[in-house]
Amino acid sequence: MNIRRDVYLSTMKVVILGVSGYTGQVLAQLVLRHPRLELTGVHGHDSAGESLGSIVPGSEARFGGIIEPIGSDLGDAEVVLLALPHGVSQTLAPKLLDEGRVVVDLRADFRFADEADYEFWYRSHHQSPELLKCRIYGLVEVTRQDLPGARLIAVPGCYVTAASLGLWPLVVQSLISDDLVIVDGYSGVSGAGKSPKASTHFVSVNENLSAYGLLDHRHTGEMEMNLGRRVLFTPHLAPISRGILATSYALPDQVKTPIMGDELLELYRGVYADSPFVRVTEQPPGTREVQGTNFIAIHPVYDPRTNRYVVISAIDNLVKGAAGQAIQALNVSQGWPEELGLDQIGVWP
Repeated sequence: MNIRRDVYLSTMKVVILGVSGYTGQVLAQLVLRHPRLELTGVHGHDSAGESLGSIVPGSEARFGGIIEPIGSDLGDAEVVLLALPHGVSQTLAPKLLDEGRVVVDLRADFRFADEADYEFWYRSHHQSPELLKCRIYGLVEVTRQDLPGARLIAVPGCYVTAASLGLWPLVVQSLISDDLVIVDGYSGVSGAGKSPKASTHFVSVNENLSAYGLLDHRHTGEMEMNLGRRVLFTPHLAPISRGILATSYALPDQVKTPIMGDELLELYRGVYADSPFVRVTEQPPGTREVQGTNFIAIHPVYDPRTNRYVVISAIDNLVKGAAGQAIQALNVSQGWPEELGLDQIGVWP
């Protein structure tokens, strides 16, 4: 991944709201490493009054300020990264946009273009429905052409990113039918957030694999929006810290001859030829292969016995599934190289 050094000209000032959570902490790490972003403020609820270094070890060398309470003045920040609980961003975004700031929301408030879809899946009334039509959906490999100049970016969900990018080449090439798509997803415990719950305690998760959100997980509607098909999605909690593995099943188009083997791999590589963070793999990937990175690893196959496409995709839920994708979308919106600040390699062993 070669990034031109002559693009490092000016910087944009950034504030993070919601730095106390896991996603906010990874955002802070990425912003502090980014050559064109200057972190000027961090705001959080649980950690207000503490140093950033107390929750992001090592960050004190680059940011000496304290974590301000949510609602504090944002100063002259040009970009606001929102990692707040669902429902909060929609109350803040109108004012932030009126102040001329770029808003990147990592929660679900602006993921749907249709107010009714949001209210169906999130069971709540949207406070700023007028913004849904002007937000840009930040699934970069699919919506890259829409992002330049965007001022309100909605970052997709983590499961959604893994499943949607895994199936997208089959959708865009019209290779699967309009029938039901099935997605089995497996997430590390960090996907449940930082707040402790009985279901995410060590004794509940260790040596255990369990399904949750059966039949009505909120990410289902977002997958259906992206894929244009009904989706049966079953998420599972895995006894790992971070990572998403999605296994997706789709029926081939009844008219076209199914593609398999190397031909299918090459089709995927062609669709993602200009997407630096997509790796099409020869073997089914695991979450460790992408841990700590903004990459997605995808392995598509066709099974002639059951007449199904099966696609395995793996991401780091906190990076490609959240903070990294936010920075990637911001890069594209500003006309910067897509990989800027995101060229870290994985953690191994």
